[in-house]
This record gives sequence, structure tokens and C-alpha cells, in this order.
Amino acid sequence: PAQPSAQPAQPAQQIVKPNFPKYDKNSFINYMKTEKKTIIVVDSDMECGPCREFYSNYQTILPKLKDVIFIEVDGIKEMYPHNGIPAFNIYNYGRFIEILGFFNADVFITNFEKIISSIRADIP
Repeated sequence: PAQPSAQPAQPAQQIVKPNFPKYDKNSFINYMKTEKKTIIVVDSDMECGPCREFYSNYQTILPKLKDVIFIEVDGIKEMYPHNGIPAFNIYNYGRFIEILGFFNADVFITNFEKIISSIRADIP
């Protein structure tokens, strides 16, 4: 009997970290006071598995989030401590809202939309 031929191994998908705009703490504080879009500060690392999962889904996630800017801030963890990465600090009209984690793209989008809905519900 003929043996099924082995499938050649698929090359691993190269994951590229998005080139987020970068700020230091002071310039970020000034920037967030004037930005009208919701700001998501990304704290991540290329060596982190969930971070790499986020990067590989970034181009899928971005169009589903309206009026959002992803950025990086040196020292964000000192401003708002959190336990793990990736962590996404969410700001709206100059105020800190919440830190959101990443499990998968669908959960991230759903959780983000819930946060934004609650923010809009608080606006008179």
C-alpha cells in the first residue's frame, strides 16, 4: 500500500511589530490633553507570546476600532502599574480609563467596544 506523502513544513509567519508613534512621559501627558481620538498605549515585547499574537492580528483589529490611535510611551508602567504584557492603557479626552489585556482579537475588540460604550454613556 502507498504511504501518504508528508506535507512540506509551512514556513513560520514572520511577525512584525507595528511602528507605533513613541512618546516620553511628559510629551504624552501634553499630547493626551489635546487628542480627540481614543488613545491606546501599548506595553508589549516581541518575546511575549500574547504580544506576538496581538501583532499578528493588528491589521485585522485596527479597522474594527473607530477613532483610535495606538502609541507607545516610555515609562507607562511607572505611571499606571500593571502585572502583565501585553497591556493596553486606554485614555479618552485626557483621562485614563482602563487597562485592557489581550486574549485574542475578537475578545479584545468586544472588550474595547464595551469600554467605549460605557464612556459614551457617561457623556451628557
